[in-house]
Amino acid sequence: MILFIERGLIQNVNMTFFKKEENVVPIEVCCWRNTTIKILGRYEELGTIEPQSTINTCIKNCAKEIGKIIRLQGYIRVEFTLVPMGHSSYGNGAIVDDVYRLRVHIVDFKDDPTLKSGVHVECVGEIKKDKNDGIFLQLENMSKIEIIDELVLSTDNLRRGIIPPETRNLDDDEKNKAKRSRIQKNLDDSGINFSHVDLDEDVTWDSE
Repeated sequence: MILFIERGLIQNVNMTFFKKEENVVPIEVCCWRNTTIKILGRYEELGTIEPQSTINTCIKNCAKEIGKIIRLQGYIRVEFTLVPMGHSSYGNGAIVDDVYRLRVHIVDFKDDPTLKSGVHVECVGEIKKDKNDGIFLQLENMSKIEIIDELVLSTDNLRRGIIPPETRNLDDDEKNKAKRSRIQKNLDDSGINFSHVDLDEDVTWDSE
């Protein structure tokens, strides 16, 4: 469809709701009461656009696939809720896989009482960066997140997921620093004095 728009406002689109697979430019036109819109005609059909292939990955490595459609699995750590944003809204939550955590945004969100904390899910969506270079996964709608089995991760193991996806390969010093930080957080959260624990030794946190 070819449109003529007069007295409209052009602005950058909110990237949370931008769908790269729709093959459109990242701008939007705001229309007001005094905006004039006329239909001038139709473009000829250009054929269908081949869907973008889906990449199977994991939370740890997903940051290497910015702008691509991925499929990964994880456990819900932060349950999904509706977040208002201006005249629109989106679903927001987080999933974890071992020590790695990933924010998830759902564009067309509807509350689903089965998506509880600890539930094992599979998500299909686009990996994106926010304005602070934080990594998040954007899902188009609720059909893009599915419960895949009856596994439920314990609260203790969910709390291990504090490290964001790796944007590059960490060296040994950085890995050790992240490990010590993770252990120290668990010690602090426990409320018990573990001053005798060597943070450089392997410590396993398992639920009973």
